Amino acid sequence: MIEIPVRDRECHCFISYASEDAALARRIADWLRLAGLQIWMDQLRPMAGENVVDELTTQISKSRCCLVLLTAQALNKDFLNLEVRVAQHQQAKYRDFKLVFVRTDPSVDPTSRFPAAQATAWLELPNGELTVEGARQILLALTPPSELANNSRHVFVSCGWGANDESLSRQICSRLARRGVRLVGDATDQKSFGDDGRARVQRIMSGCTGHLMILPVRRSAGKSVEESYKYFPAEWEISRRLRLARQTFCVSRIALPPQLQSEAVEIGDAGNSESIERELSALYDETESVAPYAFLATDYKHNIERNDAARDIIEHVLGMKCWLGKDYPSEQLREAIIEKIINANLVFADLACSQDETNLRLKPNLNTCIEAGIALGAKQPVFVTALDPESFDPNAQQKTTQIPFMFRNNQINWYRSTPDFLAQVHKLAMATRRRIINDELS
Repeated sequence: MIEIPVRDRECHCFISYASEDAALARRIADWLRLAGLQIWMDQLRPMAGENVVDELTTQISKSRCCLVLLTAQALNKDFLNLEVRVAQHQQAKYRDFKLVFVRTDPSVDPTSRFPAAQATAWLELPNGELTVEGARQILLALTPPSELANNSRHVFVSCGWGANDESLSRQICSRLARRGVRLVGDATDQKSFGDDGRARVQRIMSGCTGHLMILPVRRSAGKSVEESYKYFPAEWEISRRLRLARQTFCVSRIALPPQLQSEAVEIGDAGNSESIERELSALYDETESVAPYAFLATDYKHNIERNDAARDIIEHVLGMKCWLGKDYPSEQLREAIIEKIINANLVFADLACSQDETNLRLKPNLNTCIEAGIALGAKQPVFVTALDPESFDPNAQQKTTQIPFMFRNNQINWYRSTPDFLAQVHKLAMATRRRIINDELS
């Protein structure tokens, strides 16, 4: 069986559970899917057999994490013990594979049955119920942390990482990384570069002040030059619109799409060290030091625990600080918030998180709507969430009309509970994950 690097595995989480806990496992799986994660769980706990063992081993080896539901019933299950052993083997082989234990009863001590549990903290879901803290801990545990962006030069990199391209890409990226530049790319497991992909890449590039392009030779039979180069012209256009400082290297200028030819510095396969250093110095000098950040617009006077959990999730997934209006003293509040929103890389806006009991409709938060409106006016990307009216009124119709008019063209991510709100925040943050290339160059 060919082993897949953990970060490239399509399945985020394998859920290991006892058959008696199937209902709980399904609830957690559905909630994790709402959070944007791909989940594998065996819908019918298997009977013994070599094929079943092979299947479970295969599915765990295709996952990034194994989440084990620790209940009294789970301690006596042979298959669950097998799954833990396979997951422990993956953890020993791959340092970024995670084995996560979730306990539903504080009286359960799994260490005699599962020695692997001694080496890790157990997450707690009392009686199997998702609390704010439990939801926060699970989402943080299942998602690799991103180092918080500091105040440095952030440069987006467009290059090839195939077998024929990687050597040159590494050579040039390493030279820029040694200058202390933070090299940023699109997360490797993001699937599409259609309209959603363009918007995602633009959100990532908007947190940078420079753009480095390293263009390989692309010759695909039956395809135009533009089709062969796929996303390179699109990222060049986004860079141009954002007015980023840009430096473009290429193996062969004549092979490029027309819009890329005029600015590309031809360095061949081996590269010209003196020319590369000169051009990288110019790019370094033209970029500015920034620390991209997100802003969470919400009713920050209430739901304090929930909002702090949402902030933790955003910072953990995106690797950038997340600001709330409560971070500012009252005498500076209005001006400071406006400036922070206008310069934010990304804005999360929870427009309505409560019910107006007088008319059984949503009660949009005025300050949150103003903050989200400022972001829209500044043409900043805004992710919108709101409490689903059906959560308190099963007969609710045309629920979008309960949101202020100016936000109705936005995709509204509805939630029915606080854990669901945190799941939506996690899903939205996952849609703008950055790849920090510096971590891969050592």
